[in-house]
Amino acid sequence: MNLRINIPNSLKLLVLALLMILNSCDKGSTSSSLISGCTDQEACNYNSDANEDDGSCLSNDCFGNCGGDAVVDCTGICGGSFEIDDCGDCYHPVNDSNHWNASCTGCLDPLAVNYNPDATIEGNCVYGEKSAKRGIAFDLSNGADFEAISGGISWWYNWYYETDIPENYYSDYAMDFMPMLWGGNTVNSDISGVKTYILNHPEIEYMLVMNEPNLTDQANRTPSQAAGDWLVYEQVIEDLADLGRTICLVGPAMNWGTMSGYSDPVDWLDDFYQAYQNANNGNDPQIDYLAFHWYDYGLSTQLDRLAQYGKQIWITEMANWNINITSYDDQIEQMEEMVAICENRDDVFRYAWFYGRGGPAEHFTDILGPNPGQLTELGEVYLSLPYTD
Repeated sequence: MNLRINIPNSLKLLVLALLMILNSCDKGSTSSSLISGCTDQEACNYNSDANEDDGSCLSNDCFGNCGGDAVVDCTGICGGSFEIDDCGDCYHPVNDSNHWNASCTGCLDPLAVNYNPDATIEGNCVYGEKSAKRGIAFDLSNGADFEAISGGISWWYNWYYETDIPENYYSDYAMDFMPMLWGGNTVNSDISGVKTYILNHPEIEYMLVMNEPNLTDQANRTPSQAAGDWLVYEQVIEDLADLGRTICLVGPAMNWGTMSGYSDPVDWLDDFYQAYQNANNGNDPQIDYLAFHWYDYGLSTQLDRLAQYGKQIWITEMANWNINITSYDDQIEQMEEMVAICENRDDVFRYAWFYGRGGPAEHFTDILGPNPGQLTELGEVYLSLPYTD
């Protein structure tokens, strides 16, 4: 006997729908399995199995370390510590602190004498006129000292061809630095150094040479030795001229000396001229300005003795060390007299007081006090003395 059961169509449809739902759920659970990771094929930690990026992608640093932080600095060195300053220049922020932001720092006030229209960072401003002749023989290195003296002093030198102070000293303080080749028999590194420094400082127009050749504890050069040295100095000037720079040669810096037979600077200069002429077909040495040091009464008389050479003079060291100077009041009186002579004589082109700070106490010549930026009474007088245009 055949038994047949009739199933209603509605029930069939319900069973079919349930089967379809179950089948759909089973397929969905397979397709939704996720693997998170870095999906960027350019990343150093790319995960080829990942199907969902989780933001973890990394790059190699300049050493090749995945996720490292070493970068190439502005000198091209991986992991280097040089940086670009606010002026766009590459320096070490600590070791080159004197140069940091120097090239674009300057006075932004058009009313100041050292206004710098190219500056973008505010620097020191100097107001009022000052003597172009007046200088100081001292190794200036502190910004506070510059701010203290820049209102009355226009130039300085340190017996060397370069200075370590901030590069913007010229625009900030309206003060010129004068490079110097101190002695004879100059080594090649100094020759190269002075040319490089001058080429990097377009404001420089003068080079000082040969400090007190007739003193045995100074340059200590006989006239004939100095005649040979002078050819080296002249070659420096010629090399700079070939590079577009006109530099005046200032020297030798004469004093009354300790060299046998040459205590009188005039005797030394006469023999120097003769020695040079004998070795160079009768030609005179290139001396654009003579230099002279004086530490006593009678400055005018000494300058008169040098008139025979027909040169303007830089007095690159001056003060009065006579035993009769026993106080700062005595030195102030002498300073007033010596500065008046220098300002009013046409044959004096520049002059520099000796010293800044730490000079021989028994001579009362310091114009700077023991603390940076502090003037002595003598310094206040020096800055305030009258000058000629």
